[in-house]
Amino acid sequence: MARTSEQTVKSLMDTTLTVDAIAPFLRMAHNLTNSLLANAGYTETELIDIEGLLAAHLAAVKDPVIMREKTGDTTTDYQRRVGEGLNSTEYGQRLLLIEHRGILAGLATRKGRATIEHIREPDGTFMVDDDLPAGTT
Repeated sequence: MARTSEQTVKSLMDTTLTVDAIAPFLRMAHNLTNSLLANAGYTETELIDIEGLLAAHLAAVKDPVIMREKTGDTTTDYQRRVGEGLNSTEYGQRLLLIEHRGILAGLATRKGRATIEHIREPDGTFMVDDDLPAGTT
């Protein structure tokens, strides 16, 4: 169960999103908060704030904040910088301040590991996915 509500997240944002539209972002924020931060030494109050701002950050991708708007010949600029992680929204920037251990910030710079295994047939050829034994991927 989320630490905060969709309505609370909506109140953090300048948005036209409905609480139903915010719900999946709150669920994602809650899951990330639980898996990465719940046992990292934050107080419950800090986790509530983190979860709310993370949900707002995620939702802002769907409804970005307008930074500049010109009606004649229509110009609209949004506050979203693609590829900048939590720095791409004002909610993410606030989140970086209160999530002072840098766990979420580190996600963007963490390098993943990949392992590729080849299963060689007795004749020296490699198996393709369709040939792999059941339960093997």
